[in-house]
Amino acid sequence: MQEEKFISWNEDKTYSLVSGGLIYSLLLKLGILKHGKQRLLLRSIVFSLLGWLPLIILSFTDGTFLGEDGQLGVAQDFLLHIRLLVVVPFLIWVEKMIDPAFNDYMNSTRRLIPPKEEATFRKIETQTEKMSDSWIPEIFFLLLIYGVLLFNWGNITVNNARISITDSASDINLSAIYYIFVSMPVYQLLLARWFWRWIIWAITVYRISRMNLRIEASHADQSAGLEYLNVVPAAFCIVSLALSAIFAATIGEYIIYHGKILDDFVLQIIAFAIAIPLIVHLPLLSFIPLLIMTKVNGIYRFGSLIQYHNNLYREKWMEGNMPDDDNLLPSLDNSSMADINGSYLQAVKAMTVIPINRNALLISMLMLLIPFFPLIFTKYSLAELFSELVKVISG
Repeated sequence: MQEEKFISWNEDKTYSLVSGGLIYSLLLKLGILKHGKQRLLLRSIVFSLLGWLPLIILSFTDGTFLGEDGQLGVAQDFLLHIRLLVVVPFLIWVEKMIDPAFNDYMNSTRRLIPPKEEATFRKIETQTEKMSDSWIPEIFFLLLIYGVLLFNWGNITVNNARISITDSASDINLSAIYYIFVSMPVYQLLLARWFWRWIIWAITVYRISRMNLRIEASHADQSAGLEYLNVVPAAFCIVSLALSAIFAATIGEYIIYHGKILDDFVLQIIAFAIAIPLIVHLPLLSFIPLLIMTKVNGIYRFGSLIQYHNNLYREKWMEGNMPDDDNLLPSLDNSSMADINGSYLQAVKAMTVIPINRNALLISMLMLLIPFFPLIFTKYSLAELFSELVKVISG
């Protein structure tokens, strides 16, 4: 029999979900990004200003900055500013949170791979690197973005006619052209890249879940040693704060400019905060068959061990005979009985077959509500909120 070996903690490899692709390669050639130096602050500033600054300048030249004829201008378009000045740099800055989580996930998984599965895992590593490095997804997203744009050219209205393009060439202005062909594609492509990174991670999760991992039902995390799987989706939920900020800004626009009230959107906000974390964690459910099999095997194996131990205990203490095989536990006393039975109850029997950490899921849901908190001030003033808080505290 081939001896089982475990990967040393000093044998970690380096993995990345964010180093690769079309944009990454272009930034390397332009010198904005260097190998080993992510330059997140510089990249955040470059992409944010690329989408925002020329648009502001052009809106001054064509008279759309402050608006005219009763229409709101670019200056009042806070959804635009949220997208380009908050969401775009955030989608770049948050890269520093994904790679450490993905590294821990892949290296922790390596330590669970039996020797006979090493070749399969190396194949997963290679395929993951190829998907991360590929230009094809970003080219596809660009073609999709511009394809949809050109297909719907005659019906485009950007931000409720504050910047608009119709079939009439006389209605086209430079700020609208820049917004539609540069600002929005930059923002949309950065979002799409994160969707692709989540797909890559989801594929690795599915492929690894099909492997015969060395996991144990009696592991203290009550997930057979797979609780670490929740680290990456937790990081992706932080990325999802970008979607939350966009949704909150959109609702704010409807409240301020279209006469809506916050109560009109409560159910949508709650549904959003629940749905996004569930979707992000969804790939982990592919481990359910492996966990069910592990728990069943644990029940059989651990149950047999306890039965054997208890038979020896009865023979020694109840029947007064010294058992021939007393090497299972040195003492076979009351403490050993409590320990072995207690470990079964606390670990094997309590083991979950759903590898999603409920506390992490709840925290992610609450976190996605943060960008919606400022909307409360569209309904209550600060003084009113303080007054309500005092009433609650005072009873």
